[in-house]
Amino acid sequence: YVGEIHTNEKELQDAKIILENHLNFALQYVEEIWEAMGVKDKHIYISRNRTLLLYADLLRRLGDSKEGLNYKFQALDLAESKLLARDIAYVYQDIGLYYHLWVKDYENAIKYYKDAINIFETDLILKKEYLYLITLDGIASSYWFLDQADLGYPYSKKAADISLKRLYGQIDVRQL
Repeated sequence: YVGEIHTNEKELQDAKIILENHLNFALQYVEEIWEAMGVKDKHIYISRNRTLLLYADLLRRLGDSKEGLNYKFQALDLAESKLLARDIAYVYQDIGLYYHLWVKDYENAIKYYKDAINIFETDLILKKEYLYLITLDGIASSYWFLDQADLGYPYSKKAADISLKRLYGQIDVRQL
């Protein structure tokens, strides 16, 4: 229900109960079973991390953006202590997007988007992630909402350059 557009209040409340039970009880047992079966810790932590992010989005949909943000930060703490750079960048981007779209706090959106960008740009493989382009665009858009489009332009241009290079092979935007 969390990701569906046309969800009524009762369905969201039901989803909240399910996710709370999942976070507080079931996930612990699943993790114990996975450990006994030899599932790598990384997979266990990724599952918990995604559940925290999903629960945060559910709380936002129920009108509690502040509490949702607390769960986003729990996911960030988990990612920074247990997960790989890509997963950490994903959470930073997710928090930036949350600030941008739902809280309308563009300064904080930019901060978290930039934290994600800093991670993406440390690795050539991560720079190829589609999420990198979305994050660049998110920074540009946040600056635009702050009436500082000139500060967002370099990010927008970088995203456009990468997109054009991917689309047309090796054509630089300056060659168009």
